[in-house]
Amino acid sequence: MNSYKWQAKLCIKIRSGANTTHYLDFNRIRFTGIPSTKKVKELEGIEFADRDDLVIELQKALSILRLEKSDATISNYYYKFTAYLKWCDSQHMLPIEEKTIQKFCTHCYERYRAGELRSSAYITITSTLKVIFSNLEINNASEQWMNNIVIIANSDNQPHEAYTNSDLKQMLPFLRSLFKQTAKQFSASPEEYMAASKKNSPMNFLWKGVNHKVYLAVNKMMIAATFLLSYYTYSNTTQLLSLRRPQSVGYRKENWYVMSAFKRRAFKVINIEIGDHHIDIPKYCIDFFNTLLEVSKLVDSSSDALLIQACWENKKAPLNNAFLRDFNSIFVKKNFPMYDSMGRELRFSVSRFRATGSIISQINNNEIEAALLLNNTPETIKRHYSDGNKLENNIMMQEAALIRAEQAKNLTTVEKAKETLHIKVLKYEELQDKLSPQIKKAAHGSYCADPFGEKSKKFSKKINSHNLHKANLACADLLNCFGCTHQVIVQSVEDIWCLLSFKECIEESIYYHLNARHFDHNFNQALEFIDKKIIPKIDKKIFNDAEIKLMEVGRHPLWLSPDSILMVK
Repeated sequence: MNSYKWQAKLCIKIRSGANTTHYLDFNRIRFTGIPSTKKVKELEGIEFADRDDLVIELQKALSILRLEKSDATISNYYYKFTAYLKWCDSQHMLPIEEKTIQKFCTHCYERYRAGELRSSAYITITSTLKVIFSNLEINNASEQWMNNIVIIANSDNQPHEAYTNSDLKQMLPFLRSLFKQTAKQFSASPEEYMAASKKNSPMNFLWKGVNHKVYLAVNKMMIAATFLLSYYTYSNTTQLLSLRRPQSVGYRKENWYVMSAFKRRAFKVINIEIGDHHIDIPKYCIDFFNTLLEVSKLVDSSSDALLIQACWENKKAPLNNAFLRDFNSIFVKKNFPMYDSMGRELRFSVSRFRATGSIISQINNNEIEAALLLNNTPETIKRHYSDGNKLENNIMMQEAALIRAEQAKNLTTVEKAKETLHIKVLKYEELQDKLSPQIKKAAHGSYCADPFGEKSKKFSKKINSHNLHKANLACADLLNCFGCTHQVIVQSVEDIWCLLSFKECIEESIYYHLNARHFDHNFNQALEFIDKKIIPKIDKKIFNDAEIKLMEVGRHPLWLSPDSILMVK
């Protein structure tokens, strides 16, 4: 490479986790300080670094790693390594030398000790350098140079903070109103708004009695839809932005929608359901989702199109994190600033909506069900989605301390202390009633439309008679669900797989019975109902996919052993 000119062959085209295309430009590495691509093309005010051998080796190494790593990981490697090179240039040190590498890692460690870097950031930086140096052929000894760096534990993870009720009361009405108003105007004149630019064809948005002009309104409409979906489904950003427009599935005159999204790290397909009888979704959101389907078809009518897309000047593009970031930092901050109870700026965040859903699920159920809901392991739920909101936690702790102090000071009861201090403490059961959705998922994959009804009272009375739990429990009489008028079957692969696992577990338990008659007495009614009333009405593709999952993955974790069904009985 004798020429200093920008060369197209020194670029790698990749796709990000949000399904957008961008380039890793290795031309930048040829110059001191890693200047922007624009400056490299202009060749003004930049200095040649004389490291073309490293440029060629790095591009080759990342191209090879791309065969087994995701594009998002390769992009991360590139930006972490260019940051290292930029530091080397600022210190006037050669990058492929042992003393340089160790000095840089020591610099990062000191930043960690000073609180400028979290442990996870330090670990990511050093592990990235270790991977890259082990794949560079420019110096075979460089991999060993990383052996003497400081190793620390990843101990300062900060869980995502859930939104408080007061936060949601500000945010959700705004999102719903923005989506509803923009969708109505877009549906009336789709061609006009798809051709709109930053300077023409604005929509009108009426908020709190003030009329606002909204430019690039199709993008704002789709961003509002993204945040609402994150609240309703608890899905993460990558899954939401990669959703394909779903097909409607009918069952017993009730409709819901099934969308498949690929979760790269777990290498599996996640089904996200929205419908009248889904545990996660309130009924009033069905109108929102039907409207989203309509405007999505107007933006892109092709089959297998993305559900959510940006559109301006008749150009379509997948929505990505940059759109969500600009929505917060430009559109909302400038025109509709919102603040939480501590005076901090409120920003719309998919991760925080997801954390909010996790907390609600854990209050209603437990960490296992929350893990199923968020498609994570229980350990991940504990680590990242269990802390709730710090402000609400502190308020509850302060109120509890005040009540206890008043109780001790005046030798009174808890109820009297609460009355004296004018503190209303919500009982756990009241909190459950407040947050509980109308539909509750059972352990065998079906749902209950009346979990706290008359059967719940009988079940709670039976449990309380054994002094096991003094509370109003949701009905959990699993075998009697089959044939109950409140049972709801949702046609999703995950739920049908759980149901088939339950059925197989029942069948295997025959070896624990005295004889066939004893087995029939216990389980024949439930098995017959599953075989004759439920399975024939399940969509064939969903049923086949569930059977394949049962064969390939095995039974659901709740029903691995027939011991489980015997405990239920």
